[in-house]
Amino acid sequence: AVTRRIAVQVADAIRGAHTEKIVHRDLKPSNIVLAERKGKDFCKILDFGIAKSPTSDSTGSGQTLVTQVGVMMGTPHYMAPEQIDGEVDRRSDIYALGIVMFEMLAGNPPFDAESIAELLAKQKWSAPPKVHEAYADADCPPELEAVVRKCLEKKPEDRFQDATEVIKALEALAPKVAAQA
Repeated sequence: AVTRRIAVQVADAIRGAHTEKIVHRDLKPSNIVLAERKGKDFCKILDFGIAKSPTSDSTGSGQTLVTQVGVMMGTPHYMAPEQIDGEVDRRSDIYALGIVMFEMLAGNPPFDAESIAELLAKQKWSAPPKVHEAYADADCPPELEAVVRKCLEKKPEDRFQDATEVIKALEALAPKVAAQA
């Protein structure tokens, strides 16, 4: 229930950024802060330092380039497969949210390796393990696992297409997850 509640808040924050045409590109646990507001937990997303916005003007020339096409930016453990090739859109943040949820449930991201190149290859080509394969005692009902796995689809078109879809899927789990807790 905690993972679902936090994930809904993070997805809602991502939805807000995406509404402003901003893709975070570096969503990871260290960029998510849990605060308390009116006695309830409240998530904030930090560090939009490498965010991509079509209206950013870093050159002063009126151009909208934020980074060059084909330049990889982000944290390898949380990068979507297409991000490795320098291509990002809102679905790249959805993939990163899936990694964050997986880590909340299993204790570690789904992929690790001895080298960055090997880690990136796993991100791009390897199927993620199931949460219970990574951590046998994980409190992860099958319905929540299905949401995480859809976020972690390798092809962007196979993932949730926006944060609103993720929120709806997670909110639909509320009665089922509460009954199992």
